Amino acid sequence: LVFAFTAPYAKSVAHNSTPGKVPHPGYCADTAFAFIVKHGLAVRSVGVVVDDAAEAFRLSVAHGAFAVQSPVKLGEEGPGQQVMSEVALYGDVVLRFISGDHQNPYLAGYERVVPASPSPTFGIQRLDHAVGNVPNLEETIKHIMQFTGFHEFAEFVANDIGTLDSGLNSVVLASNN
Repeated sequence: LVFAFTAPYAKSVAHNSTPGKVPHPGYCADTAFAFIVKHGLAVRSVGVVVDDAAEAFRLSVAHGAFAVQSPVKLGEEGPGQQVMSEVALYGDVVLRFISGDHQNPYLAGYERVVPASPSPTFGIQRLDHAVGNVPNLEETIKHIMQFTGFHEFAEFVANDIGTLDSGLNSVVLASNN
């Protein structure tokens, strides 16, 4: 399980940065700034490792996903090269497909930094689920199920998870593989 965090520098730095020194070829500083202004500290990309990122992209788009980043090769040809693609997941959040040779826990082109002291561990070994809040749950779930092949695993309504003043409607999607 890998968490990779990126954030834009000040616009004056971002627009004068060294060419090629961005998190990935589809990265746009203006998009990153707009996302932070709109959402604050939030997740923009949910990445999943797949057998073939180009094929995952093709199939997703063929089943109704909106293309964000066509498949692009990351890194040099040979060991360590990866392919990345993205489709819209919901709102401003994208689903990132990554495939290829994973020599380290980062995207190809990232450099491992050895900390001066041992890095702390938080004990997280796997992710059980992720949550996204959307204005139209039923429409969003239908769309995601259509292009991912996921199925409804469970549903919770306000009577299941609620207080006197609030409630939660939630649907859990799952994949059998």
